[in-house]
Amino acid sequence: MVSGSGYYPNGEKVAVFKSTYLNYKDKTLVFEYKSLTTAVTNFIELGINQLMFETPPTTYTGFFIDYTNSLRFIVHGTKVTKEDFIKFKKFSNDTYQKQYLLEKINHVLKA
Repeated sequence: MVSGSGYYPNGEKVAVFKSTYLNYKDKTLVFEYKSLTTAVTNFIELGINQLMFETPPTTYTGFFIDYTNSLRFIVHGTKVTKEDFIKFKKFSNDTYQKQYLLEKINHVLKA
């Protein structure tokens, strides 16, 4: 199962999601998801996500799209370092997740 949260760049939570189906083959993870989102009023998002992992799997690129074709995004991510995992208390709550994301966003914006 894949689950998680989505945030706006300002740190405001926009969605929580979980997979309803997933498959992993040849470094590609595809999963169907269900999400409660604030991006659209009174909207339960259903869609598909595909992530392709590099070798070794320290980064990924991919996309997600909802079945109504209202939301489409390209995504890119990197593996969390052991140091960050410890620093942000294993992402044990929303506060640590938000702090981590804001730190990474601010780092990219300053670059």
